[in-house]
Amino acid sequence: HAGGRAANDRRGGPPRHQGGGGGANPGSQNTGPSGMFENPYNFIPVLARDDTQGELWDVEPEGHHRYHPDRWTGRIHIELTTKTPLLVPDLGVERQNGHKVFGLRLDENGVPVLPPTSIKGPLRVAYEAITNSRMGVFADHGERLALRPPAQSGAAVVPVRVSEDGEHLQVLRGTTTLTASGAPAQGEPQCAAWLPYHGTKHLLKGGRNLACHGSRVWARIQGWAHFRRRHANDAWRQDFRFWRALELAPDSENSPTDTPTVHPEPLRPPPADPNKRTGSTPVDLKTQWVRGWVMINGLNITRKHDERVFLEPTNEEAKETIPVTPELRSAWRTLIASYRDANERELTRGHRAPSALPQDGTYDFSRHIHEACARSTASRLEPGTLCYAALSGDGQGRRADALYPVMISRDLYPCAPDALLPDNVGPAAKLGQLSPADRVFGWVNQGGNGSFKGQLRIGAVTCLDGANAIKLQEGVQGTPLAILGQPKPSQARFYAAANKRGDPLPDGGNKKDGYRADGGLRGRKVYPHQRQAEMKGYWIPVDDVRQPLPERLNGREVFREWQSHGRERTDQNRSITAWVKEGMRFAFDLDLINLSAVELGAMLWLLDELAEGHLRIGGGKPLGFGSVNLHVISLDLSNGASLAADYRAFGARVSGGRRIVSKADAEGVKDTYMSALSSALGQQGSFETLPIIKAFRNAARGGNLPTHYPRTDQQRGPVGDTYKWFTHNEDWTNSRHERHSLPSLGNDDDDRGLPTLIAT
Repeated sequence: HAGGRAANDRRGGPPRHQGGGGGANPGSQNTGPSGMFENPYNFIPVLARDDTQGELWDVEPEGHHRYHPDRWTGRIHIELTTKTPLLVPDLGVERQNGHKVFGLRLDENGVPVLPPTSIKGPLRVAYEAITNSRMGVFADHGERLALRPPAQSGAAVVPVRVSEDGEHLQVLRGTTTLTASGAPAQGEPQCAAWLPYHGTKHLLKGGRNLACHGSRVWARIQGWAHFRRRHANDAWRQDFRFWRALELAPDSENSPTDTPTVHPEPLRPPPADPNKRTGSTPVDLKTQWVRGWVMINGLNITRKHDERVFLEPTNEEAKETIPVTPELRSAWRTLIASYRDANERELTRGHRAPSALPQDGTYDFSRHIHEACARSTASRLEPGTLCYAALSGDGQGRRADALYPVMISRDLYPCAPDALLPDNVGPAAKLGQLSPADRVFGWVNQGGNGSFKGQLRIGAVTCLDGANAIKLQEGVQGTPLAILGQPKPSQARFYAAANKRGDPLPDGGNKKDGYRADGGLRGRKVYPHQRQAEMKGYWIPVDDVRQPLPERLNGREVFREWQSHGRERTDQNRSITAWVKEGMRFAFDLDLINLSAVELGAMLWLLDELAEGHLRIGGGKPLGFGSVNLHVISLDLSNGASLAADYRAFGARVSGGRRIVSKADAEGVKDTYMSALSSALGQQGSFETLPIIKAFRNAARGGNLPTHYPRTDQQRGPVGDTYKWFTHNEDWTNSRHERHSLPSLGNDDDDRGLPTLIAT
């Protein structure tokens, strides 16, 4: 896997990424010698569940009203040891520029406080994974997610307008012939005319500015062609044809009566400027007047110069309308909401344009983004709405499959994520549906009434090292940390699966194949342990990461961004004044009541794994914080029959029933769990080869690769610039690009790596 991702030979152009065959660039902050890195998060697969799975299936819990004879009750005393620093933030204090500073949660004696819930939540996630239980929480995933398709997708859409009654779409294809698939025929001009707008005088007639969005006008149009070449010495190649609007006139029943002008310049290819790779030229000397509607979206990208005029068909027979279906309205609402969600934060901060563009007032967000974030009527397909449609069929059978606010628009995946959950994996809706994790840790119905108090309780957590466990940072201002990324489930190559087993999407495929009906989801999101965070000196800030310090070992992720940007403190990053040092110890009791042999066996197996493997708790997990080991100090567990015998003897220990007071005693119930899981999953081979067990162990033990969010090789910018890596990853213009998906957590070490993409 890694060896197949070697750097490309420079003779064919700049390499797109570095793989196992190529070393990292000198001075790169991103990778180790293999040129690969591991993503901070990954997934443990969730496999389909059914009623053949015995005690790992869904059943109503036994209840707390008695000690059941064959159930286990008692206490496990556990010592927790931090392997990397632990963040347990107290309430934040906002400083200048919206920057927040967080202290460490302490008790009245200045000793770190670790809430039991900080352990119970992550422990439940781990228990869910190793028992293939239902997900405890899976909310707000009922809408289809949006993606950015290749730019070529804009060639297949057709301008439309919502009719005055709001129930139909007027197909505005002008003079262009549509194929049976609904797209413009090959060689035909684009349906809409290009309107010179940005950086030019607006086209008008009679001294009146007519280039206003939604205006109905007459446009004098002329046939043009767009040309492209790869290198300066290459011949020009015609890319596509389009209409160019040379003049606008006010709307009237009849076209303007003046004689159409002839373009005075002779036909010729674009100028032979060595710096130009694209150009356009007229291909028809004649012009004509066509009625249409002005579409203005604003200066939303660099080098934009034209807006559009949606042209009405030039004869009555060519005019057609298409019904607006409820499905179209629903998909439109979802699509506009995705634009709002993606840009609302920037707009509420007063940004006038996307963060990738200069904020000097020159550029702007697209019109529909402003309307969406203002929560206006943009999402309701009001009469007069101008948009683009993906059409299919011909003649009377023509239909609209999707609507888009702009020509190259976000698109929607075929299915919503919650439609792809394997059977019986979503949160339980009633008592009879409780999976092992629900029964052990408790359950609350997300959709209404119903709850169950779990059979596990974590007692008070005591810090055994007292105030010595605290590592103070730089005074009251603290130390700024690198920005944490927000979940981006729309990145289907990371979140969507090729099948119900949770296998990654194949590299190189179309990303729209994600979230499709025959696919699935990757599983439960986890943050694998980062071995790099255990390196000596890793948590000591370095004054300047640009210094060639050998001990820096390609940068410490927790400080990288802060040190690369002049120690900035903004509303995006956060500072901490203290953390719990590595090697510190906490103690707590795990109280259990009425666990079955399988339920208890799973818990004991999990605790054994976490003695060497790592549970991730607290904040800052993507940066390496919060890896801890759990060590069982003592066991005191009895089944109900043994407890009944004790009560009959007034507390004296008598024979009868079973007890677990040592690891040797626990082996039997652990074997019961392991056999039950192997049987439930119907997998061939040993317990250790089960996909969820391999993935869990790899997450708990961590890999050898450097771990960080995706970024390009020379990138030193904030984590928000990870979009550059994803943009390079989706570069469809280079056939050598592999378009990588997130590798499986079940792979071994370097096979879980992603390549660093070279910035071009």
